Amino acid sequence: MLDNDRQELIATRLRQRNAMQPCQRCLSEHFEILAEAEMPLIANNLFRLSESFANPLPLVLIACKNCGYVFQHVRVLLGLPE
Repeated sequence: MLDNDRQELIATRLRQRNAMQPCQRCLSEHFEILAEAEMPLIANNLFRLSESFANPLPLVLIACKNCGYVFQHVRVLLGLPE
């Protein structure tokens, strides 16, 4: 579970980037920041990835409170400290 300060920092960074648009599935404007996670990248051409990406890829997981649709943002590109 993320503490309130971390959730507020994530929400602030998303707002700064105009990334708080309605849900693309149901158009609800109510979201919940679920967690920070990592996704291992498995591909043949990992050497072509941007220097901004690490393996595993650090993510922020967000869910729509209405329909449960989950989406992710790359933590590094949001400028979030670890």
